[in-house]
Amino acid sequence: ITMQVLNRQLLQAAHLPATAYRLQTRPFSTRDAGSRIRHGLQRVTATATVPTWSIIEEKAGRDVLEGYMLRPGQSPGSAPHPALPTQRHVETDKAVVLYRDTNAWCPFCERVWMALLEKKVDFAVVFIHLYNKPDWYKELVPTSLVPALDIRRGAQSRGIVYESLDILKALDEEFPERPLFPSDPALAAEGERLCTLSDQLSKRGYKFLLGREGGFGPGDTDESRVPQFRAEFEDLLKQVDATLEKHSGKGPYFLGDFSYVDTMFMPSLERFAANMPFVRGLPIKGRSDLPHLAAWFEALDARPAYQQVKTDDRTHHLLTQKFFSAPALEPSARVEDAVHRARREAAAKMNANRDIIVRDCTNNSGIFSHAQRGINGNAPQPSQESFAAVDFALRQVANRLITGDVGPKHPDARSRATVAAVVAYWRNRASTPRDMTAAAAEEMRAACDHVLQETY
Repeated sequence: ITMQVLNRQLLQAAHLPATAYRLQTRPFSTRDAGSRIRHGLQRVTATATVPTWSIIEEKAGRDVLEGYMLRPGQSPGSAPHPALPTQRHVETDKAVVLYRDTNAWCPFCERVWMALLEKKVDFAVVFIHLYNKPDWYKELVPTSLVPALDIRRGAQSRGIVYESLDILKALDEEFPERPLFPSDPALAAEGERLCTLSDQLSKRGYKFLLGREGGFGPGDTDESRVPQFRAEFEDLLKQVDATLEKHSGKGPYFLGDFSYVDTMFMPSLERFAANMPFVRGLPIKGRSDLPHLAAWFEALDARPAYQQVKTDDRTHHLLTQKFFSAPALEPSARVEDAVHRARREAAAKMNANRDIIVRDCTNNSGIFSHAQRGINGNAPQPSQESFAAVDFALRQVANRLITGDVGPKHPDARSRATVAAVVAYWRNRASTPRDMTAAAAEEMRAACDHVLQETY
């Protein structure tokens, strides 16, 4: 019996497609046939035991994919909501078109996105790559920055509105239902003052976080001034807490009820809460000396709209490390009994987007050097075995999410190395809320950690 025939029979017995796994087909003698057959059975058994994507899809369900969209050949390749092509003239029946960044990292876009969801305005999205903005967008928006909003009524258009605060005002004017701006003149004036406080908090926070006078702007780090920056930032935190206390009898938000002011503070406070404990050893959430700020974080986190736009702590820190050279994030304490829906969502979205994820992990995780294979002088391509090992690794992560079990180790040593590289890469590659919600990403990263622990 040839190895090709044996391989085909083993795969058929395990109900696997012919491309699921290929055994090496070098000639062999009858002396080593027995050991190679046993090894082949081990391989097929392992790949068959980890659930197929169709089983994972069935167990994860499709309700967690509501609004999720795959965009083959476009940037980004997936989106948490339906999106239009990145072009100037787009046809849509939506009343609003939001131009925003591709990765959902922009804090100013986050404000507008949150407001649209809170006001329940039906909108379409056009993604703009921050490092490759099309010329038509630069002509459309004088600042060439995101976000921008095109408010349409039928075939008519109010015109392009840009700058996040101006967009929020325009939204309340055009869609007065569920207002975010207070009608009371005194509260309106207070809201304007609080927007100034929000800007001050952001500037001082980044000065302290990054240890330089220019904050997230250019400049050299000066650790000798960090104690001063910390004192200035903590002073503003106390002002924020005192401001929240003023209306705490009415509600936990800056003006009592949720308003546009909360969307103005939200991006900076979210990022500081994620980064300060690890970069500067300063917790922001849950502090007894800032009880009203702690209550604000809890109330914000309970809002369904915020669950869609928020980013998990690891993504925030990876971005800060990438763009500002912040120290590496240490794993934070996690609650093991996490929300089951978040785990299903992570598995379902990995399954829905698995073709792109497999290609990305194969090409960019560092395994390509041992997986490449050139044929007849053509450019090397990842081998079928490498694709199978990558797929195996991702199914292990999804299996952990769905069942709580990683499944059997891969019996092949080289493939186990591939699994480890792929899982480590995917753990940090996934971004929120682009690829999945923050809650789902936290569960997915924890599943990756478990797979890595059990790979060897």
